Amino acid sequence: MGDCMRLKQNLLSSGSLAWQDSSILHANWKAQGSYHPMRFVLSLRPDIHRALDPAERDQYSTEDQLQAFSTYLHETIHWWQHIGSTLGLLLTLSHPAQTHFNKERLDRIIRTAGPVKSLRKFDTTTVGSGLDPGACRDELTVVLNNWHDIEFFRELARDTQSAQRCVQDPYFESVGHSFEMAVGSVLWLLSSTIDPQMSMFPDPRKWEPEFARLRNARVTGYYFGSDVHLPPLGARALFEGQARFSQIQYLFQVSGKSLTWEQCERMGMLHGIYREAFEGFLKLTGTDWPATPADPIVGLFLLVCDLAMNPGAGFPCELVTADSFVNDVDPGMRFLRMGYWLKSEGRSLLTSVIEYSKEEYLGISNTLSAAIGCDSPEQIGKRVSDWSLQSPMQKLLAEDEDFEFEPGNLPVRVFLARFVRFQLDKQLAPHFFCWPGMCYPRPSGTASEPSSQELFRRNQALFVDRPDGDIYPALLKGKDEAALSKTFNHFYAVVAAYELTRQWISDDGPFDFDFLWLTSQYPQRDIQEWASRIFEESFNVRPGSFRIL
Repeated sequence: MGDCMRLKQNLLSSGSLAWQDSSILHANWKAQGSYHPMRFVLSLRPDIHRALDPAERDQYSTEDQLQAFSTYLHETIHWWQHIGSTLGLLLTLSHPAQTHFNKERLDRIIRTAGPVKSLRKFDTTTVGSGLDPGACRDELTVVLNNWHDIEFFRELARDTQSAQRCVQDPYFESVGHSFEMAVGSVLWLLSSTIDPQMSMFPDPRKWEPEFARLRNARVTGYYFGSDVHLPPLGARALFEGQARFSQIQYLFQVSGKSLTWEQCERMGMLHGIYREAFEGFLKLTGTDWPATPADPIVGLFLLVCDLAMNPGAGFPCELVTADSFVNDVDPGMRFLRMGYWLKSEGRSLLTSVIEYSKEEYLGISNTLSAAIGCDSPEQIGKRVSDWSLQSPMQKLLAEDEDFEFEPGNLPVRVFLARFVRFQLDKQLAPHFFCWPGMCYPRPSGTASEPSSQELFRRNQALFVDRPDGDIYPALLKGKDEAALSKTFNHFYAVVAAYELTRQWISDDGPFDFDFLWLTSQYPQRDIQEWASRIFEESFNVRPGSFRIL
């Protein structure tokens, strides 16, 4: 573009965050775009959709198209964060893990106590209700503890404000226990889905003696009643900072490098949480706000975000030591440790991102990973690459190639296949996924490094809305539309079962069947009947039969 891009706020500044409260299921039509981690949908406002004709994706040239694409890039990065990073996959799969990990016990609770909602209230307020949980007390305790342990992991990793609520909850045991249970439950879910012999994934059963040792020795963070030490920010700030500064770098490039920070400020692109992680990084490293979005410190910030959200300990790599498990996995702790090291010992790296190249990414990421004693992106990529050569994963990738998945744990199969595809592509071009704003578009491609357009296309969000507001499967190149539609329908049927199970365990009051965010083509009574039937197929009881406490 020319030297003076005229920014339009309606095309740029998203008002919807990557992390929303799990109870929020209504689309935010005031937001330019969003990615919802429990719906797994990339949403854009209708006017942005209209500016982004898919037929012209590689030829966007007008100011409106380029600005609208920057918002699409921002939201696609959120998809990558949740499905392509190791932390993101743990967070994404923690939702289905809460259902699958408790399924047999939930069945026994229904057989023993009958359909009662919510189980949390059943556990705490049965006096005078005519109900006695005694006959299923053991099952109820395990279900609620398992469910809350995984829930607390999500909240602790997300941000400090959520974490403060967790530590005051009567079901909270310790940070270390929540992390152990969440990562272990996801590994159990993955293994039961494609690897029952535990030939590929780490076996969390081997961890328990070490975590028991930490509990018995009363190591801070690993026993009930322990002090809780939290980082100043978490995944929410890192996710939003990474997406927003990548978007700004893209606009800087396509504006002929004329975009200024002042323009971004005026458009509302740098308020609140969008700048929180970057300002924290500048403070940690003792550096000033940079002159332009292409400054090396911005590139280093984005690389540190990438490393912070890609731990390897326990998943996908083996757990070497339980003593540092929380610090090795928690994104805020990882971010903090890298910032401290850069200020004290690694100041030469502060100006090391110049070309935004693969060589720079690998060199800096290996140095930083070694500095904090963690698995590097190269080591993580090698581990995932080794999985892809084994028969269970090859079978799953073949399903992904045709987009025709076996029905068992279908969302888990879809997410794992997308994660492996992403990681394999990240091995080819890690700089593209770390710095997409600086690397897109780069038209040249080779067998060893596809073009940025090809990488973007191969890793686009699977489920998107359209201008009518309904959600559809993305039209993926080379995929049969009938297969896409079949997988889409099965996927969201299971997602509905997850959501109703979550409500059953934790939410007071009647079931909420508000799935109109998924489609507007059917009346509410048909949506409720559809969701009720899906729940009944899982638990042999309809939601309408539950006694509401």
